[in-house]
Amino acid sequence: MFYDLFPAEQAAELAMRATLLRGLQAWLGASGITQTRAAATLGTTQARISDIKRGKIERFSLD
Repeated sequence: MFYDLFPAEQAAELAMRATLLRGLQAWLGASGITQTRAAATLGTTQARISDIKRGKIERFSLD
């Protein structure tokens, strides 16, 4: 999907970010924990967890 729209290196990074984001979304949904608790577990803010739940891929890097 990304490979049709972006150069190979950029497409690969976007694909990895999308995979990571989907995994985090699945974990959040399956765990049933609050965004605040998930943020504490992941060492981030509740706002970042909200971004994950809304699929805001542009806000994330692989760093």
